[in-house]
Amino acid sequence: MIKYSKLFTLALFVAGLTSCLNDPFIEEEQKYGMINEDAFKVVEFPTTTKAIATEISAQPTAIDLITINLAASEVANEDIKVTLKIDPTKLPATRTLLPTNFYTLPNGLEVVIPAGSRKGVLKATLNTSLLNPAVVYGLPLSIANVDKAGYTISGNYGTNVISVSVKNKYDGVYRVENIVFRHSNAAFTANTPRTRQLRTLDEDSNESFDPVLNGGLQGISFLNAGAGSYFGNFSPVFNFDLATNNVVSVDNYYPAGNASNRSAKIDPTGVNKMTITPTGDKTLEVSYIMVQAGVETLFLKEKWIYTGPRP
Repeated sequence: MIKYSKLFTLALFVAGLTSCLNDPFIEEEQKYGMINEDAFKVVEFPTTTKAIATEISAQPTAIDLITINLAASEVANEDIKVTLKIDPTKLPATRTLLPTNFYTLPNGLEVVIPAGSRKGVLKATLNTSLLNPAVVYGLPLSIANVDKAGYTISGNYGTNVISVSVKNKYDGVYRVENIVFRHSNAAFTANTPRTRQLRTLDEDSNESFDPVLNGGLQGISFLNAGAGSYFGNFSPVFNFDLATNNVVSVDNYYPAGNASNRSAKIDPTGVNKMTITPTGDKTLEVSYIMVQAGVETLFLKEKWIYTGPRP
């Protein structure tokens, strides 16, 4: 099981852009770590960690390895070439450095943010047949250079550790129903049912991912007086006992000290178990709590029904 207090020292996700529109912190943008985009043009990774879990295939698999963002008030008015480097000093002890013969980079370690855009993508081809299912690999990348003047490399999001592994048995697409959604603000109600994914982080740990929410991110969608919104800096990571399929703990994907001061914990009164039938049907019943500034503010009881493998 991943120990998030250690692993997610490197895992602070983009905070400002994932904030709930009606969150009490939203008016104080600096609490979300937002920059003054009119004063700076910052080149950054969207997160400090990324998890890629894949099936083993005899054929090489083309993937978008990582995205580079331009954090600025306007889109790029010129092509911006960003050079990355592999930085083994940033590799956590829980990861094995991904061998260079396991992947190819068609454009090397260069990413172009094209004029008229805020994003560029590092493409890769992964030789999944070489992956050991018992190993979680890591590829630590840092932004080394920007070829144009006037751009700053982010201090907080200048490095990303990409984890690469084989999908675990809980991985997949699920239809999620909120049995209980109780927040201290009565205007906040469940946005249910909803399609979410369990994405492999380790052989016994999975993050929740919403592929529709703002183009896809880790977050909890809800309704505020009927209008769509979501909680930033909060999304569950479920840690399982492989022998019993019980959920033994729940962590927040966003690390301690995040801008919203949110954490997660399991609600021990829940079923907290993934049931897997001999035919491959899976149902997760789990209860957990969002804690904000030390106060339990959101209680969730969810039922996840497996609908198929994720892409």
